Amino acid sequence: MGECYRFYIPRLEAGGEHGLIKKIISGFVLLLLISVAIVNAMEEKKEPNLPGLEVGEKAPNFTLENLKGEKVSLSDYKGQTVIVNFWATWCPPCRKEMPDLEKLYQQNNSNVEILAVNTDTNNDVASFVKSMNLTFPILLDHQADVSGQYDIISFPTTYIIDKKGVIVKKQIGELSFERLNEMMSEI
Repeated sequence: MGECYRFYIPRLEAGGEHGLIKKIISGFVLLLLISVAIVNAMEEKKEPNLPGLEVGEKAPNFTLENLKGEKVSLSDYKGQTVIVNFWATWCPPCRKEMPDLEKLYQQNNSNVEILAVNTDTNNDVASFVKSMNLTFPILLDHQADVSGQYDIISFPTTYIIDKKGVIVKKQIGELSFERLNEMMSEI
């Protein structure tokens, strides 16, 4: 009662083994070349494609009121390096970086101006500034017009603008004192 099962095993035609091996090797080489091309393309990107204005663009001028109600324009600082920092009092990374911005400002206020653009003007910004002992200009973006002009979608966002009014550095997220100094030294 034993049954015999037969399995069909295709035979390769003469030279077929070599043809199959060549196809496998060709496929592997092609896959390897595609992988190398993708890795190289990713490494060539120097600046990540971040939202907002791009490095190399002319910084749009704006005019906002400071905490004293005085009008301040970016163009008032023509010929100076300016750090424009968009922030909010409710933002933990913003709160954390403020002492580092102040330290940079105290050490370099003859070489750089800091304009901190606050967007949550319904909160007590003046008390926050006083509690942090901040001495650089705090500007109030009541209608978020300037934040919109700069396409701000996340806080903090910082732009460094050179003496010619061109954006030379951009950072989305918290900046440390060390990173601020590094960015300033690269200008």
